[in-house]
Amino acid sequence: MVIPNLWQLFFNALGLSGFYALFAVGLTLVFGVMKIINFAHGELYMIGAYFAWLVVSAGSDFLPLIPLLFLGLVVGILFVGGLGVGIERAIFRPLRVSPLSGFMASVGLLYVLQVLVGQTFGLKEKSVPTVFPGTVELAGATISNHVVVTILSAVILLGLLWFFLERTRLGQGLRASSQDSGAAALQGISLNQMSALVMGIGSALAATAGVLVGTSLLMSPYMGWSVLWKAFIVTIVGGMGSISGAIVAALLFGFLDNLITTLGEPQMVTMIDVLVMLLILAFRPQGLLGHEK
Repeated sequence: MVIPNLWQLFFNALGLSGFYALFAVGLTLVFGVMKIINFAHGELYMIGAYFAWLVVSAGSDFLPLIPLLFLGLVVGILFVGGLGVGIERAIFRPLRVSPLSGFMASVGLLYVLQVLVGQTFGLKEKSVPTVFPGTVELAGATISNHVVVTILSAVILLGLLWFFLERTRLGQGLRASSQDSGAAALQGISLNQMSALVMGIGSALAATAGVLVGTSLLMSPYMGWSVLWKAFIVTIVGGMGSISGAIVAALLFGFLDNLITTLGEPQMVTMIDVLVMLLILAFRPQGLLGHEK
């Protein structure tokens, strides 16, 4: 019985890590290029979850749930990605010379988006019908289909992101802007274009995480705040601006959080995560894969 339990822990932790990675990588991308901590990142995730609810609720009488969720994912990514581009153009770009002002603006945006969603859809918690019911048996472990979909989605999307950053001209421009925006500008790379692009990609990843989580949890206008602290911990431990570091940290905390919860101490998760973060930063202030300034 020990081996099935270990495999169960492994797959559940991998699903949690996939969610952490999707959410935190978007935040890391934005900071890497724009050098702004987007405090409203959780609200973009929340809006993605509401898109899943809207599409499934509106079309459940006409289409099966799985095609509806896919439609909600596509619409959510397009809308929230476009919203991210608009936010960069209207709010962050004019404040680029002052990262602190950009941070404060994102805090204000957080509350604006919460109020808008609350006024539009109400404060009552909402839920989406189970889109991926049932379980699969793998290596002696019983894994929910939702965990399987989350793992596959994270692997596919992060793989596509890697290909984009490493194998395309735009992706190489993003990496250059992240490493040295001044040198990138001298090479003819538009920082305005790169900022808008990275904000769109980061927002789309947050929306994807929201759609996946929205099918398994109750959603409310304040749900973004509950996961934002985790994204900050993952981003800081991985190394500010380091995508590979964010993925490594997401795996670390996904397995750690799932182990703590499995042992019956879910109330200890936050405290232990913070202690682990402080311990790592004591030895590596730049994070696991960050670079010293």
